[in-house]
Amino acid sequence: MKDNEQAKRCGNCRYFIWHYIKHPCGFHKIGIGHCVNDELKRKISRKFFETDKACDYWEEAALQTEERKQKIESLLRGMAKRLEEIAEVFEYDNLNK
Repeated sequence: MKDNEQAKRCGNCRYFIWHYIKHPCGFHKIGIGHCVNDELKRKISRKFFETDKACDYWEEAALQTEERKQKIESLLRGMAKRLEEIAEVFEYDNLNK
C-alpha cells in the first residue's frame, strides 16, 4: 500500500464523524463512526464505517476543521452581538424604573 493510500481513510476524512461514549472523566472515541457525505449517504444507507479504509469521496479532515472554526467564530460573534443588545435592554429598563 502506498503512503498516500495509507493516509486516506475514513478516520481522517472531513466527512467522517467519530462516535463517542460518555465516561466519568469525559468523552472517549469508540473506534467507529459514520459518514455525513450526502453523495455517499444516497448510495449507502446508515452504515458504520471501518476507519482504516477510504472511499472515492475522501477529503482531508483539515478542511472540515478550518470550516468548523470559521463557523464557530461567526456564531460566537453573532451571539456576542445579541448579548450586547440584551444587556442594553436591561440597562434601559433599569434606568427607567
